[in-house]
Amino acid sequence: MDDSCKHDWRNSIKINAEGTLDNIVECENCGVRNYLDSRDRPEHLRHLPNKRYNQLVKIFSPRTSF
Repeated sequence: MDDSCKHDWRNSIKINAEGTLDNIVECENCGVRNYLDSRDRPEHLRHLPNKRYNQLVKIFSPRTSF
């Protein structure tokens, strides 16, 4: 995820494991997705609000700089 991106959020969809569609929001500029359904998270993180979960994902994402 690019920290300098000014996110341009758009509604999008994803097919889940049950074969139904889930709503997500996706940035048109950098492609980052925020999942609106807590089923896409590990079970022990499903209770967290979206904002907190997204912060944890950002903190623990792999670094790509050398």
